Amino acid sequence: MAFNFKNFVKILLEKADNWRNYCICIACRDVNGRPNALLQKFPFKTERVKNHLKRCQHFKNKNPELFVEFFGSEAERGESNEFDENIVGSKRLRRESIGSAYSSITSISWRSMYSFMLIMLNNFM
Repeated sequence: MAFNFKNFVKILLEKADNWRNYCICIACRDVNGRPNALLQKFPFKTERVKNHLKRCQHFKNKNPELFVEFFGSEAERGESNEFDENIVGSKRLRRESIGSAYSSITSISWRSMYSFMLIMLNNFM
């Protein structure tokens, strides 16, 4: 579900890039003051605003109903995953193909066999 987070941030005149301005969290500004909030500015992009509000304790304390409405299902899902040991991480694991594993094994085998044969020949001569 898409939400409009514009009401919870103050958009600054300072440009983050050619298209976006920086913004600050209104809840952080109210609690910490404007100078401290300016130290935590971030680009006005939906994903960045959402991530900040999700982690912002000031927003959570100031607007608990909205926090639950916006992030309730995500927070519950994150807490359940944190304690479940059976869930595999989201990183992809590198898997070698059978052909490459076989070729590396056979090349090691031939090299070790060749070395063994050279040692044996040197010992008998």
